[in-house]
Amino acid sequence: MDLHKEIAQWIYAFRLIPSSSPALRPNAQLSDLVAVLRDGVVLCQLVHCLDPSSVDMTRVLVDTGSEGGRAVSDFLCRNNIFLFLHAVVASFHLVNYFDFKIAICIEGVQKIFRFNFKMKFAIHSLNVL
Repeated sequence: MDLHKEIAQWIYAFRLIPSSSPALRPNAQLSDLVAVLRDGVVLCQLVHCLDPSSVDMTRVLVDTGSEGGRAVSDFLCRNNIFLFLHAVVASFHLVNYFDFKIAICIEGVQKIFRFNFKMKFAIHSLNVL
């Protein structure tokens, strides 16, 4: 299974994306998962699920707008991704794992995927013990 599909399934297991999400379709592309993660809301929710003290969810910005869409402005995306990165460093001690400027670009998605995969593996290992 492609890494982006595996990560989408893992995020779905936390009930952070709906079963109707394009990222969960059999023909899902990397861009489908990028669209889900782009605003940083799901990333913050994921870290919060793993460690509820890691992110103050009242600081996560969601732009519901008139159409009920997710946060899409650069300011909102950057704020939420900054909260995610701060939580990763403070709660999981992954200092220097991310470069903030890269993390907000599509090139940084691969690093985020690798991090999510490592978190998934670590949690699975803990559950096995």
